[in-house]
Amino acid sequence: MLSAMKAARRWVWNLWPWSRWKVAYVDDAPDAPRVGRVYIVGGREHPFQAVMDCPCGCGSPIWLDLVPGGGAHWTAKADRRGVVSLSPSVWRTDGCRSHFVLKSGSVRWC
Repeated sequence: MLSAMKAARRWVWNLWPWSRWKVAYVDDAPDAPRVGRVYIVGGREHPFQAVMDCPCGCGSPIWLDLVPGGGAHWTAKADRRGVVSLSPSVWRTDGCRSHFVLKSGSVRWC
């Protein structure tokens, strides 16, 4: 029952245009990321990881490497309001296998 409620909340969150994913700068990754937040671990000055809850509603956290260099990495940018964009797309290869782009705080499914 609880997972169905979480999935419904995520679906509504992604449906409404005023619901935008926002950035939160943290020193340590949260155990349970909130829907609608992308946590940038390492702060503004030295970001090295992005953590977010999967927007599909499966409840799995997504961990993204922000350090360029050895392999796949992403870029996270936030505007002055804290609305976040990630590039390139996020494509989970296990679990729910979601594939999406987070642009200007909106999830766009691929």
